Parts: sequence; structure tokens; C-alpha cells
Amino acid sequence: MLQISFIANQPIRLFSESYVVQGVENDQLLTLRSDTGATRTLEIETLLKHYTAGNLKAFHPRPRGLGEKAVVRRVTRRFVSDMSPKSQSEGFACYEYLRALASEHIPLKAGPALTELLGEVTKSTGRQRNPSISSLKRWQAKAYRSGGDVAAVMPRYDLRGGRNKSRMPPDVQNEMNAVIDNMYLTTEGHTILAAYEDLVRRVEEKLNASSQFNKTKIPSYSTFRRAILARNKFEVAASRNGAKAAERMFRSTNRSSEIYSFNECWEIDHTVLDLMVVDPKTKLVLGRPRVTAVAEYSTGSLMGFDIDFSGASAQAVLNCLKHAITPKTYLKERFPEVQGEWPCHGVPMVLKMDNGVEFHSKSLKDACFELGIELQFCPVAQPWFKGRIERFFRTLNESLLNSLPGATGINLQRRKDVEDANLPVLDLDSLQRILHIWIVDVYMTMPRKGRV
Repeated sequence: MLQISFIANQPIRLFSESYVVQGVENDQLLTLRSDTGATRTLEIETLLKHYTAGNLKAFHPRPRGLGEKAVVRRVTRRFVSDMSPKSQSEGFACYEYLRALASEHIPLKAGPALTELLGEVTKSTGRQRNPSISSLKRWQAKAYRSGGDVAAVMPRYDLRGGRNKSRMPPDVQNEMNAVIDNMYLTTEGHTILAAYEDLVRRVEEKLNASSQFNKTKIPSYSTFRRAILARNKFEVAASRNGAKAAERMFRSTNRSSEIYSFNECWEIDHTVLDLMVVDPKTKLVLGRPRVTAVAEYSTGSLMGFDIDFSGASAQAVLNCLKHAITPKTYLKERFPEVQGEWPCHGVPMVLKMDNGVEFHSKSLKDACFELGIELQFCPVAQPWFKGRIERFFRTLNESLLNSLPGATGINLQRRKDVEDANLPVLDLDSLQRILHIWIVDVYMTMPRKGRV
């Protein structure tokens, strides 16, 4: 894991956004500034938790070119064309009132002359009622300060509150963001109610300690909950469950973009069956068997498998590949109960696997090199990159093994009869026969997505 430092002007990446450390307060609070200029205050302890969960990483931006010039911000006047239609309509009506008052030289005092003039303008502009005298004075002051610019009297509806716009005082908004960032968005798993109670306590302390908070209202629970729901869903999941869990939760569920023709790509993996097996001759318990299996990418068909009790090893992988590559000519002779055919054999171009030690063995690499098979290793802790073989193992456990004698279930320790000498078990020869019957006559005939 790379080291990361919290010093001024140090660039970091939190989730998928880039920040710069703006300052550190009392060695506890860290102020971050985003590329847009927005600031965010987080506790250093919270940032360390994000770093441990994989959400916070050191970020080293590319150096800027020597000839790059700094962006100069300029304050420009507003143009009428930039305003919304509603603002333009309201602004033009305000301008008509001011123009009528200026042409008739009527003072802004309550009287029949002013009421009559305002009534005529109200009728011509299609408004419902006359504006108040205070509104007229405010419009006159805006027009005077802008030198008669009509855009100055147009209301800025875009700066008002409303949907997705907070009317909360900045100090209270900062307190709410601090509670969300440092309490709710952590791996402790605090509930929204617990975080809201902490917010109420912090705001009440501010109310008692500062006169600036005297007129401040404590945000309601609904407001606090909406603020949490408005946060980035990936950021919330990564903060509370870790980066890997968030990536699994928000990964694309569409079909893979990889394109392989029939029998070009195979997927291989191991699993331990939830089943107790005995030796067919001695009747001694052998334990739970390990199965290594190979599935074809484009159809999901099973190409071959190997059963043993020695655990995952390079020899098990080679035995499984041998069974998958060679034709199943033994099927009718050894297992006459099988009704269908198993015409699955050949040599693939690509073999997909995880990063187990046995898959990195020299013997496997040499064998695949001789056969012209390219080894493709999937990313760590991302089993969906070889979903065909994972799907096969799940179907095998759910569709077949749970109904067989000797089935242990997912958790052997929870079995009440695990110490019972009469625990039902299955011998190895019977397991081989049952697996061949199920694979050929049941699994290979199942309708599955992606089968061509």
C-alpha cells in the first residue's frame, strides 16, 4: 500500500474525484478543495478509514506545460438573452412600470393617479395585480445602479432556493455535511437516526455558544435524510462497505464485451463439494471431494472435470484439462445409464482462471505453451470475470448435491448429526456415476442464456 501524506497543497484522490489539501486544523480536521473550488471538511480518522478501505489514494497529477497560462476570471454584465423566459417576461413588465412612471412624472406615493397608472400598465402586461410601492422603489434603485440596464431588474430565479437547492445557513450546512462525512459515511454502520441525533446535539451546542446561531433552525430529520440520499450512491456504498464491495454492487450487469467463437475460450476453477464421500472398497470416510472443472465460454457447456481429495494443485488442473481435451469415448462402457452424448473436446485458444498458486505453476505453463493455449488471469477478488464456471458450481450444489446422501450443506458445523456414526455418505464410484448422468442428461440440456 502506498504511503499518503496530509500536508498543504498535497493532491489526493477520494473515490473518483481529485482534491487538494487546503489546510489542517488542530491535527484533527482536514479541509479539501476540489477542482471546482468546493471545500470539504473531514476528520483525519475518517480519511484513514477511507484509505484502509481503498477509497482514498495518493494522486500525482501530470505536470502542467511551461507555456500554459493561468485562467483569468472576469466579471461580465448579464445579457437579456442569457435569462430564462420567465425572468425576461417579469423583467420587461418591471421595465414598463418604470418607464410609465418616468414619462408621467408621478411620485411614488399612494394616491389615485398612481393607482390608475399602475392599473393601465398591469392590464397591458397581463399581470394579475399592481406591484407594491416598495417593489417599485427597489426596481428603480436597481435600474439607477446599472445605468438603465433592463437586465438589472430581471429576477434571478436561478439563484433562488428550490429543488436540489439548499436554503440552509452555511454554518448549519457545514455541520450537516461534517456529520454525514465523519459519522454516517464510515464503516461503523451508524443509522441515519443516530447520525441525525448527533447533528441535533452539535447544532444545539452551537446555538448555546454563539449568537450567530440564535435565529437558526435545526434541520428536520427529513431534510437530513434527503441530504444523505442525494449523495453519490457509489461513495456511500464505498464508505460504509469498502471499495471492493461497492465495485461489486455497482459493476455493470450487461453481458461481457469479450467476443469468443465456439470452443475458443475455456474457464477453469476448483470447488469443494458439500458432500461426504467414502472409499468404495474400505468404506472409510475420505471427506469432502475437490472438483476441478472446465466450462466453455460461449455456451457454458462443461468440457471436463476431475475429482480428488488432494486439494487444489497443478496436477488436478492438468488432469482436468486432459479430460476436457480428449473425447469421452469411455462414457457408454463405464456408465451405461447415461442416455445422451457428451461430444465436448478439443483445444481452446484462451484459458481463463483466477490467481491461485496452482495456476501459476511451471508445469501448467509448459503444457499450455506446447498446446498453444494462452493463459488469461482474472483480476483479484473479481470472480465474475469467469462467471460460466462459477455458475456451473452453483447449479451443481443447488440442483444435485443437496438431494444426495451425505450432503453437508454449506456449513458443516451447523449439522446436528455431524458426530453421528450413521451420517449418510456416498462412495466415490457412485459419485462419479451420478455426476456423469447429471452432466450429460440434465445440465447439458438445460436452457441457459448465451448458449448458441
